[in-house]
Amino acid sequence: MDRRLFAVVLALVAAACADYDEGESFEVDGGTAGDGAVLAESGPAVGDAGIPLEAGGDAGAPAFDQNLHYAPTDTWSPASARVVGHAKAVLARGAMRTDVFAKVGDSNTVNTNYLGCLEGSGVTWGSSSSLMPTVAAFSKTKVDGTKASFARTTLAAGVGWGTRKLTTGTPSPLDQEIEAIQPGFAMVMLGTNDTTETGIWPFPAALLAVTARLEQRGVLPILSTIPPRKDSAAMASLAQEMNAVVRALAEARRLPLVDVWRMVDPLGHALVADGIHLNVGAGGGCNFQASGLDYGMTMRNLVTTTALDRARRFFLANEAPDSEPPALSGEGTFAAPLVVDRFPFTDARDSRVLRRGTRDRYGCANQSEGGNEIVYRLHRTKAARVNIRVFSLDGADHDLQLLTADGAETCILRDDKLLTVDLPVGDTLLVVDAFGPVGTAKDGEFLLTVVETL
Repeated sequence: MDRRLFAVVLALVAAACADYDEGESFEVDGGTAGDGAVLAESGPAVGDAGIPLEAGGDAGAPAFDQNLHYAPTDTWSPASARVVGHAKAVLARGAMRTDVFAKVGDSNTVNTNYLGCLEGSGVTWGSSSSLMPTVAAFSKTKVDGTKASFARTTLAAGVGWGTRKLTTGTPSPLDQEIEAIQPGFAMVMLGTNDTTETGIWPFPAALLAVTARLEQRGVLPILSTIPPRKDSAAMASLAQEMNAVVRALAEARRLPLVDVWRMVDPLGHALVADGIHLNVGAGGGCNFQASGLDYGMTMRNLVTTTALDRARRFFLANEAPDSEPPALSGEGTFAAPLVVDRFPFTDARDSRVLRRGTRDRYGCANQSEGGNEIVYRLHRTKAARVNIRVFSLDGADHDLQLLTADGAETCILRDDKLLTVDLPVGDTLLVVDAFGPVGTAKDGEFLLTVVETL
């Protein structure tokens, strides 16, 4: 076994103890992903613990958490008090069965090698036998004849499905699966079929629609990053940006995240020959010995089962929460920018909650940026080319401005949503500001991602 795989196995053992044109479609697995729906609007409401909801949001989700950041080195996000509190509030909304989970995704999820082998005698546990009580707990309730959640043929996944497919139709595939099995949890991996330069832009709203619908019904989403794509260098790089969006949404909604990409990417047999679909070895998808864990689907099965184990322990069995992940330094002002020293970087904000618009012109162009700006200090210890994207949600319109950090704050570059730039060693200021005149600028929710290009 090479050293990278050995490190992966050790980590698992320790843990176990451009604008989008509406209507455009794209295809990976043989189906189209361009159809779908966006978030439905609703009136003012209040979420968990009285937290106001975002404008146009759903009555099942709180406003964006602007101070929760998961480390990119964690395979499973911390089950901190904020995450545990939100999870329990979601589960309390409905009368769902907390020993049942739904599988939500595309061809990598509808694949029978995904989790199906956990029902039966075909599991080689290796060093992961501590997960056996969780498998037993989720195997008790039969949701599909003689099958429990692991082996169920889900209605919420299909070959070629893009993210918006899940909430399209009456009833939608997602609603059909919820009605059929009444799950307490949903293991959600979406985005592979949205991975195009046009597909990335509607992806956050589409994934928000999925998570919002689940939460409205009292089903807790557990989000997963997508596997690497190795069908081309462009897709490999873009897949990492898609995963930054998934991470940002998990942080914003206080949802558990499992980083499948992180654990699968180093493997020698991660994907089949097409460079898209997860591979499974001769020992099947439940050979959790070192030899089996060099295969992408087997590794996904193990990290997913571990995520279920963490959900059972923290959200149902009341295990003491993990420590809160450290917040960013700074306040997001020109005087005290938010310090970004981790890459990839993700952030979620709502500029409407701020009242500190101090600048409406930046020098690179004459556009009026009259909203409430959020200022970041990008600190690099090595030069790198990065893609910086801002995803404005629910009618907001945020722009990006890159400035010098030498006191003069000279504008280097700006764009309405994407900057591809070579960042030097040292500091650079990044400002997200809402477009429009002072007083009528389009403030609101946004996601920010900063990812090194390959």
